[in-house]
Amino acid sequence: MRAMLEHEQSIMDTCLRATGTAYCGKIDGEVACIWGLVPPTIMSSQAYIWLYTTEVADEHTFILVRYSQHMIQRMLEEFEALTGHCKAGDDRAIRWMKWLGAEFEKPQGKLVPFVIRRKNG
Repeated sequence: MRAMLEHEQSIMDTCLRATGTAYCGKIDGEVACIWGLVPPTIMSSQAYIWLYTTEVADEHTFILVRYSQHMIQRMLEEFEALTGHCKAGDDRAIRWMKWLGAEFEKPQGKLVPFVIRRKNG
């Protein structure tokens, strides 16, 4: 696995400190991704979702996409909505999040906010 850049490590440390629940996805024992949920309060019905992927995830895109569908549904059992951001211009991430049910708002600088809502019924 490639070494994290210093700014990536700082972001990861911040996310992990704020995360109520963190997950690690592995393929053949190697870390493919790490993600977590950050609810704004302990009683919140929504949570901010973050994701960090490695080169292993890039090599196993289909597995990551299929597993993410399952995990999004599990997280939506606990929260009514998941919010997050994609980098503006990151068409692959935006397309993937739309496929998972994300609705995007107008870009805010270099980031595009999204929300994934639990489907009622």
